[in-house]
Amino acid sequence: MMTQDPYQKQQKRGKLKITQEDVVRVIMRIIDINGLDAAKTAFGQMNDYFSTKKGWAETADEVYDLLADKRKEEKLETQRAGAANIVVMNQNKNESISTGIGKVDQLNGVIEDGAEVTHTKHN
Repeated sequence: MMTQDPYQKQQKRGKLKITQEDVVRVIMRIIDINGLDAAKTAFGQMNDYFSTKKGWAETADEVYDLLADKRKEEKLETQRAGAANIVVMNQNKNESISTGIGKVDQLNGVIEDGAEVTHTKHN
């Protein structure tokens, strides 16, 4: 006698409907809370679970685009953080220009012969 698998008994029809926007929103939340790598891992699991479902391919494309955009933003922020601050000052003979400089990690300059140099170094 063959017994029926308990998981194949009558399936209940719930009201849960997950949309592409829901998945993207969840991935965004994971990025915000745990970072991009955690979101990639979580999405990898979701993709394993739902890849055979109708409509998942379009959802996966949307999430892959999101992850790629976030990676580009992350790289750009890293580049900006490591970039040098550049300050260019030019004083026209006919005008008096006063320039306030914000925090600069390093300032390299070329100064004309006879120019007056005033500087302050903050620790």
